[in-house]
Amino acid sequence: LGLCYIAAYTPSHWEVEIQDEQVKELDFKDADLVGITATVGSIVRGYEISKIYKEKGIPVIMGGVQPSTIPEEALKYCDTVVLGDAEPVWEEIISDFEKSQLKSQYTGAIEDLAGLKLPKTDLIDKDMYLFGSINTSRGCPFRCNFCAIHEFYHHTYRLRPIEEVITELKTLTHKVLFFTDGNLYGYNESARKRFIDLCKRMAEERKKGSFKFKTWMAYVPTGILSDNEALYWAKKAGCG
Repeated sequence: LGLCYIAAYTPSHWEVEIQDEQVKELDFKDADLVGITATVGSIVRGYEISKIYKEKGIPVIMGGVQPSTIPEEALKYCDTVVLGDAEPVWEEIISDFEKSQLKSQYTGAIEDLAGLKLPKTDLIDKDMYLFGSINTSRGCPFRCNFCAIHEFYHHTYRLRPIEEVITELKTLTHKVLFFTDGNLYGYNESARKRFIDLCKRMAEERKKGSFKFKTWMAYVPTGILSDNEALYWAKKAGCG
């Protein structure tokens, strides 16, 4: 999903192709520029892929949780590292590349998510995935020692406008949906109200037949189990 968002911010005179080794073997096609996103669990393979492309003489940009956390390590294997969100700096990166002035590091600003472009999911083979994905927030207010989200987003928690989420939901074609938010429910009364309002809007649109999905799942804290109102509206919205 992250690469689909970046594709949406790529200038129109560029041709973008997305490959996902989780569902299909890579064919290592030639390119002018390669971008790799990697988590902690996939970083070793990410470095291997980067090495292959660099041996072809193709510049490689890396981003994601692991490269953002330890950029000095990633730069041993690639040409450029993007720290944090790539969308705010992606057009600058492409422009610098076109001028042969690509920097070794770019930092995406922590920006409001209102107006975020719709991801170009037409660039992936949806039949290869069991469920569709959507993201309605970035970050998480909690600081769990087993999770890197709070570090990656500098302890921020940003929410997309509900109506923009509804618009994107109407474009999804899978029967099952996964909210990729690190914490869809939030942590305070304001975030809780937003969760309920989102579920109410989803329930309204489901009654109208606006969505193709039948059920959805998400990451939420265990505290939601004592919130009967939130659980009621989540079920009405189609939560499995």
